[in-house]
Amino acid sequence: MAKALYDNGGGGWINPTKVKTLVAAVYGACDGLDGVDDGIISNLPGCNRAFTMDTARATLRCEGGADTGDTCLSDAQLQTVAILDSPVSLRIPTTAGQTTYPKWPILEGATFLRNTLGATPTRSQPPAASDAFQLRPADATIRYVITRNPATDPLTFNPDDWTARMTEVSGIIEANSVDLSQFAAKGGKLFLMGGMIDDSITSHNTVAYYDRLVARFGQATLDTFTRFYFIPGFGHGNGVFNAKFDALDALDAWVDRGQAPGTLVAADANAATQGRTRPLCVYPAWPKYNGAGDVNAASSFSCVMP
Repeated sequence: MAKALYDNGGGGWINPTKVKTLVAAVYGACDGLDGVDDGIISNLPGCNRAFTMDTARATLRCEGGADTGDTCLSDAQLQTVAILDSPVSLRIPTTAGQTTYPKWPILEGATFLRNTLGATPTRSQPPAASDAFQLRPADATIRYVITRNPATDPLTFNPDDWTARMTEVSGIIEANSVDLSQFAAKGGKLFLMGGMIDDSITSHNTVAYYDRLVARFGQATLDTFTRFYFIPGFGHGNGVFNAKFDALDALDAWVDRGQAPGTLVAADANAATQGRTRPLCVYPAWPKYNGAGDVNAASSFSCVMP
C-alpha cells in the first residue's frame, strides 16, 4: 500500500477528495443491490460484479491518464486502487500456511474516513500520523523485527532477500493457526466478526481464515463451535453502520445453555442514524430488504445466501 502511494514522487497518492469521488461511484453502483438505498452495501457478491477495476477505469479515469482534478483519477492513482483491490503474495508460506494477504475493500464501500491513505503525497521519516496508516506498522516491523536494522528504508525493502527471516518471524508473532482441535474438544465456542468496509485491517483476511477453518474441519463440524458474522457497513469500530450488539449474551447462551446462535440483531451507533437496526447474518448470508416495511428496522430484512 505504502509503495503504491509514495513511489514515483507520490504520483499514486489519492487525496481525500478523490477518495470521496471513488467511494461515491461505488455506492452509486452498489448501494441499492440489497433492495434499498440506505447508505449500506450489503450485497457484496453483487457489488463485486457491478463495480470492478474495469468500471473504475471506464468511469473515473482522467482524460489522457494525467491528474486533471478531484473528479477523476490518474492512471497512477487507478494503479494504486488496483493494487489495493488485489491480494499480495507473501513470498513465503507462513508457519500457519498462509501464502497471500487478501485485498482491501476499496471497491466494496470502504470510505477511508480516518484518512488511512495519508494526508500528503510525501511520507515522513520516521512515519507520522499524517502518513498512510499501514506505513507505520510496516515500517516498525521491517526495521525492528525482520531486518533488525533501524536504518532500513521500508519502501526499498525487498522481501525476496529476507524469506528465511520472515518465516522465522511468522513463527514468533503469527496468530493464524487453524488447529483449534483442543479448543473445540474443551467445549470452546468461537465468535468471528468482521466489518465489510474495514480499511484499517481488511476483513477479507478474516474471511480467508474462516475458509481455512472450513477446509480444516468441514462445515458441519465447524458449525458446532464457530460462528462468523461479516457485517455490512461496519469498519474498524466505526463505519456507515457502526454495529453494536450483545455478542457476550449470545456466546453465554451457546456455552451454558446449548443454544447455538443464528441471526442476531445489531443497532447503529452513529449519531445521524442512531438506533436503526439490521440483522447480523451468519456468513455467507447477507441482509436483503424485503421490499416493504421500515427500512430502519431489522424485521424488514431477511438473510439470504449469495
